[in-house]
Amino acid sequence: MSGIEDATIDATWWGRSAKPSEMIWAVYELLVERGLIASRISEILGKNRSTVSRHIKKLEREQYIARSVGFEAHVKRIENTSKKSVSGYSKAYIKGNRATEADRKISQIKGEVGVRAGPTLPGGAKPMIDIHRIDINLPANAKSPNKGLPKGNILTNEHWDKVTYPNKLVRGWASIKGEPIETSVGNWNVYFRRRGKKVGENIEWGDFCLPNPVRITLPDRLWLTPEECLDEKGVNSRLMQGIYEVSAKIQKKYGFILGMPKSKNSQLYEAGALRYDPDLAEKVRRNRTASGKGMLEVAEGITADGSHDLLKDDFVHLDCETPIQAAMQANPVSVLDHLMKESLATVEQMRKVGEETIVTIEEHAVKSSDSIQQQFEGSMGILVERMMNSFNQKFEDHMQRFFDRQNRRAERIMQEFQDRLRGIDPEKPETQTDIFQFVPESEWPDDS
Repeated sequence: MSGIEDATIDATWWGRSAKPSEMIWAVYELLVERGLIASRISEILGKNRSTVSRHIKKLEREQYIARSVGFEAHVKRIENTSKKSVSGYSKAYIKGNRATEADRKISQIKGEVGVRAGPTLPGGAKPMIDIHRIDINLPANAKSPNKGLPKGNILTNEHWDKVTYPNKLVRGWASIKGEPIETSVGNWNVYFRRRGKKVGENIEWGDFCLPNPVRITLPDRLWLTPEECLDEKGVNSRLMQGIYEVSAKIQKKYGFILGMPKSKNSQLYEAGALRYDPDLAEKVRRNRTASGKGMLEVAEGITADGSHDLLKDDFVHLDCETPIQAAMQANPVSVLDHLMKESLATVEQMRKVGEETIVTIEEHAVKSSDSIQQQFEGSMGILVERMMNSFNQKFEDHMQRFFDRQNRRAERIMQEFQDRLRGIDPEKPETQTDIFQFVPESEWPDDS
């Protein structure tokens, strides 16, 4: 995306063709709106560094810009506490008392509006995301010997000798502070909850509080780049690795047998991003004055406050529920580019799955059609065979019934014939009926 951004700015930014009298306002916009340092401004404008410095001093003298010493110290703190170096550190300039007049002049001389993409913190500082509000309970493993609590001989080792006992109890118990434990994500504070009894001026310490005898907090902020926050699973994995590291060291040093860590809050942490926004800073100041809360809800899951003591310089700290929300506030272009690439990758995967599914469906369709054809042919063969068998059987039954009827008919005729013959006397032909009387041969008619 950086190549596209540079090409767009080169093509559309008005300051490259500004008149000599307007060059000071080009320096103003690059310094305040785009957060560039003097050497970079000199390269863009093609002017000497001394010329750019003279414009910057004039803008500062005439109160168009103001130097934010607090933000410079904040960037220095990030550089000292973060494992990574913070590139681009320089003097940080913000809008001054007469900034509105400068903005109006710039709007009048702009021919085209440049596309501003990417983070814009003063002094060219790279935006960082801070992971904070990490407060974890470490429960004792109740199934272990002594309910997971240290035994008497362990309580006298060198590590227990270095813990700090408080002078007061809270409802019969107190938090005992142990030595800070260093891990890959920073130094953790360790506290042991233990019951006590006031005896004169001293406290007699008793059993540890169950089920959560150990509490750990990460006082320093875990600084991450917006690119790192795009991988939320990676952030969680890194943080959990630090929690398991401190848990293992506590068990080794102090003799506890601990279970799975549990967050004291509804969410494991908050992710913060710093934004230079005078309008939003004024709203936060008014909200702080009106309600005393000092926090302003900007969007769902995002609140603005004056952390880092930079609200007077119009820097607002945004607390977000997830790292990717903070990354979107700090560097929206990078996040949108990442989301677009993820979307394209997802669409490509869906396309491949769709093609494979179609091929599979076609293969199953061919196999199914072959199977259906074979089953149809088999069924038709069986049906034809059954029809043939049924026809033959019916034909045989019909012929059998036909012959039976004919036999019965012939038998009946023969029986009737026999019955008629049975009543005839050969000696008395007159007893015969007309149909059976015989004419003598002498009486036959003469054919001649």
